[in-house]
Amino acid sequence: MRRIRRRVGITAAVIISVLPWLVVAWTLADAKPSQPAQQPDSIVWAGRVFTSPEELGRWLRSRGASYDTWLLAHPRSGAILDPAGVQQALAATPAGVAAPAGRSTEPAASASAPGGGTFGLAIEICGLLVAASLLALAAAPARLLALIRPEWAEVSMELRVAALGVAVSVGTGVLVGRVVG
Repeated sequence: MRRIRRRVGITAAVIISVLPWLVVAWTLADAKPSQPAQQPDSIVWAGRVFTSPEELGRWLRSRGASYDTWLLAHPRSGAILDPAGVQQALAATPAGVAAPAGRSTEPAASASAPGGGTFGLAIEICGLLVAASLLALAAAPARLLALIRPEWAEVSMELRVAALGVAVSVGTGVLVGRVVG
C-alpha cells in the first residue's frame, strides 16, 4: 500500500509540474507577433531625432555629407522618413554600384535574441544543473546522502517528491524554452 501511495504521489507531482509548461507551450505555439499600433515616423541619428528627410539632409550637409549618399547606405532607416525617396534613390543607382563604404548603422541580427546567445545558453545550463541536483536528491539512497551530510539521511518522502516535481518542472521549462524559443 505504501508503495502504491508513493507511485501515485510521484505521478501526481510529475503531472502537476509538467502541466503548466504544456499550457505555456500550447499558448506560445499559436502566438503571433503583435503589430505596432502606428508605424514609426522619425529616426534617431547621432543622438538627434529627425522627423523629415529635409531636416536630416540639412544636418548631414552641415557636416559635409549628402542625404542621397546617406539614403543609399541606410535604406531601411531612410524608408521611415521617406519611403518614396528610397525607391527613387535605389532606382537611380546604376546596377552594380554599391552603397558607400563605411560602417553601417542599420539594425543587425542580435546574438542576444531569445533562445540564443551565451546568456540564453547560460540560463539553460543553470536550469539543467538545478534540475539534475534536485533529481539526484529525490533519487539518492539515504546512505549516500548521509555521506554528504549526516542530517540528509533523514530526508522525508514529501521532500523527495517535491524535489522530483521541481526537477521535472525546471527540466520541462528548459525543454519548452529550447523547442519554442
